[in-house]
Amino acid sequence: MQEVTLRIWRRASSFDSSRGAASSWIFGIARNVASDLGRARKRVPTPVEDLVDLTTDEPWNEDSAWRQWQIAGAVQDLPIEQRRIIHLAYVLQFTQSEIATALDIPLGTVKTRLYQGLRALRPVLAELGITEDADR
Repeated sequence: MQEVTLRIWRRASSFDSSRGAASSWIFGIARNVASDLGRARKRVPTPVEDLVDLTTDEPWNEDSAWRQWQIAGAVQDLPIEQRRIIHLAYVLQFTQSEIATALDIPLGTVKTRLYQGLRALRPVLAELGITEDADR
């Protein structure tokens, strides 16, 4: 509640009554705060030693490695601005707000570049036979 109140106070000048009711604007801020808090609680750093388990005798999963190589190639073809944001969001698991702060760009720019990058990747990955649920 405190964070919602603080954001309302800080962003009061951005409220435009011609775009909708004040209650809708406030509920939007509350939804965004709740979403940010939910994502922050889910992110638990994984210790480096947990990333690679050398004690198993399982062979290397060639299909997974091939798919990762294809995805990396598709991402590499994106413009650097989109590629950087996708890397921060999906590899380093930054929130959009953290990306905006890290790159010193507006949050809206982060959202737009992420959307455009993912939109550009979808048909390329579909052509390669990689779907959203391929790793599930």
